[in-house]
Amino acid sequence: MSSVPPPPPRRRRPRGTTLLALLALLLAGTVVWSGVHAAQERPSSVIDPGEAEGGPAPARLTPTPAATPVPSPAETRLLGEITVFAAASLADAFFLLVDAFEAEHPDVTVQLELGPSSRLADRVAAGVPVDVLATADPRTTTVALDGLGGRADQASPVVFAGNSLALAVPAGNPGQISSLEDLARPEVTFAVCEAQVPCGALARTTLEEAGITRSPHLEETDVTAVMARVLAGEVDAGVVYASDVTATSAVVLDGSVRAVGIPDRVNTTTSYLITALPTSTRPRVSQAFVDHVLSPRSQQVLRDAGLTPP
Repeated sequence: MSSVPPPPPRRRRPRGTTLLALLALLLAGTVVWSGVHAAQERPSSVIDPGEAEGGPAPARLTPTPAATPVPSPAETRLLGEITVFAAASLADAFFLLVDAFEAEHPDVTVQLELGPSSRLADRVAAGVPVDVLATADPRTTTVALDGLGGRADQASPVVFAGNSLALAVPAGNPGQISSLEDLARPEVTFAVCEAQVPCGALARTTLEEAGITRSPHLEETDVTAVMARVLAGEVDAGVVYASDVTATSAVVLDGSVRAVGIPDRVNTTTSYLITALPTSTRPRVSQAFVDHVLSPRSQQVLRDAGLTPP
């Protein structure tokens, strides 16, 4: 009977080698875990110097810059309705300025009320709700603001235009008016604004400077009413603003009225003021309208209407 050879003896690793291997595995695991943890902790936009020197660098991530705050439309868009009181002599120019302002700010409505500066000022002083006031002289602006009591100091009136006087005579010139001195003739009839109205105060000063002591045939509430008398042929002449009878004025172009100039030596000028009233319920819109009137484009509209620069 043949004997089965005994199995080969097992080789056993030295104890020191096994221990070293275990230590190596533990150390490798620690290094790997530390690298992963470091990668998670490191900002994406920072590149390790070692990575930049050896091998292809990983893609850089550019930090997003802080966004600039952008005002919401509600913060910049003008909304609502304002009421503007303006001297009657500003009618032609202010109709255009209001149209342009509303076109630029479609959510705004401007209620334009025209009239004699003295009457408009009295209404503001009496507490009538008004947002913007534009008068034909500083005196009427002062009257309006004085009525606001302690809030008057919050207003900042600004001169935005000027004006002077001229004569308007009806078509055909029945009174044969060729100069201011013709108003001294006893047969000549003429109309002026009432004394408390800026155009009336100017007219009286100019007549005095020219040595004309005759009283006018008619006194009207504003320059528009004076012009109406001239157009109707009820007077031989009317003392009006120069802006009412410029070469481009409709009544001059169609021949309804003829303009007669007044020499500078006796003529009188006035300054127009505009202010956003401190009682306005829409101060942003009111101030925006004032700024609109003061803008270069609007100033050109005023000049085209015969008004002089401030």
